[in-house]
This record gives sequence, C-alpha cells and structure tokens, in this order.
Amino acid sequence: MAVDIIVPIYNAYDDLKKCIESVLRYTSLAENRLILINDCSSDMRIAPYIDSLKQKNIIVHHNERNVGFSGNVNYGFAQSSENDVLLLNTDTIVTGDWLKKISRCAAADSQIGTVTPLSNSATICSIPEFCKDNPLPKGYTVDSFGALVEKYSLHRYPEISVGVGFCMYIKREVIEKVGDFDAETFQRGYGEENDFCNRALILGYRHVLCDDTFIYHSGTASFIPSEKKKLIEAHDAILKQRYPSLMERNTLFYTTNPIADISQNIRLRMALDNGKKCFIFGSA
Repeated sequence: MAVDIIVPIYNAYDDLKKCIESVLRYTSLAENRLILINDCSSDMRIAPYIDSLKQKNIIVHHNERNVGFSGNVNYGFAQSSENDVLLLNTDTIVTGDWLKKISRCAAADSQIGTVTPLSNSATICSIPEFCKDNPLPKGYTVDSFGALVEKYSLHRYPEISVGVGFCMYIKREVIEKVGDFDAETFQRGYGEENDFCNRALILGYRHVLCDDTFIYHSGTASFIPSEKKKLIEAHDAILKQRYPSLMERNTLFYTTNPIADISQNIRLRMALDNGKKCFIFGSA
C-alpha cells in the first residue's frame, strides 16, 4: 500500500533541509507521496525551498494562517482517502529502507494501529538509554548507527503504550475509525498523538515499536524550551482528565520499561562494535 508522508513545517530551515534530503535519498516517491505543509513559517527561506521540490508525488501546501501541528496533520490526512500515513517531524533524519521496514511492521498484525521506530530522542522509543534525549553515539553517523540497529535487531515489534509523534505510522482504517487529531484542544502540539493513540486503544488497536529501524531526532526544533514546558504541562493535565486509566498505564510503561532488552541489546552490540578483540573467560 502507498504511504503519504506528512511533514508539518514551521521554521527550522536547516533541520528541514537535512530531513528532506534524507527522505529523498531513502524513499521511493514513485510508490509513495511526500506532503509538505508550511504553517506560515516566518523564515523566508522555507517557502521557496519547498516550492522548488514540487514534482509528481511531492505535494506542497502553504497555510494562509498558522493552524498548529494538529491542524497541519489533519490537512495531510485529508489529502487521501485510502493511503496509510506517516507523520514525520522536520528535525528528523531517516535511514536506509526506513519506510519499507516500518510498513512491514504495520502489516504484521491487523490490530496494529500505529508504528513508531527507534530513535535517539523519542521518550519510550529512545536508545541506547530509555526515555532520555541521547546524543548520537560517539563514533557513529546516523546511517552507521541505523545499520547497527537493523543488523542486530531482535525483531520483536513489541507493544508500547502510545505511539510517538516524531515519526509515527498510522493505518488509514485507524484514521477512519478514530477520526482526526484534536486540533482545537492541542493546537500547536504536544499531547495530540497521545490523545489519538488513546482513542485508538479504546477501539482495540495496538501501538508497536519497529525495533529494526532507527530515525535520528534532534528534538523540538520549532519550540523554545519554556514554551514546550508550558504546553506539556497543560496538555498532560487534559490527557489525565480524559483517560485516567490509560495515562496510568502509560506511566507504568515509563517506570517499568518492559522493553529494556532492546536497549540492552543495542548497548551490547555497541560495545562489541568497537573494533577491539573481545574475549570471554569462563571455568571449565
């Protein structure tokens, strides 16, 4: 099935260029579509840059007013009535065969609603340290670390409590049943994907981790830290009021880390991938 890659854009020009260059390098746009949505960026370089990318299967849209992240996502949803979608932040860099691997994961079970890959900075999908904003490990490029993750993946596709919106695949049938993002409540961002994922959980869908795919995420390129903090606090309160039991479930996932073996495996492989000879000592 074809996939619509939705990229909401607000400033962050340098990150945007790196993101788009990686998508063009590693994605078949003969089969899939790239939807670029400029949310009234104040950086005057954004509009001409994305306009220069227009071609078959690359759709460019400029909002007349700023509608926020959720509004941009909903516009992207509406561009197709049949394709699955993948939400991609501008501060990401994708790696080899990323979309094929994520799509394969999504197709592994009919009850899978969303898929999120591994990243250095994606809360519950973060490696090598869980729930931390990790720098790219020393000695690796984005591509070489992505290759290590793929080579040594446990291929478990484990269930996670919610998807993470930096790079989140959503099946079209889930959008049809769950509906759009709640743009009125969450506006500029933070919490909208949790709200969507909780609604999907109520309908019986599962959210899974694509543990053979790594996507680099520099993190919050369009938000200043103080604004991010206020948004997170306000929107988290809304989520707890709407979904008390599911939010408790999410907190339990954070505190117990049921997917610890994935990070442990990656750390082991990094240690063995240091170019030095390794010896195992034991008694007979």
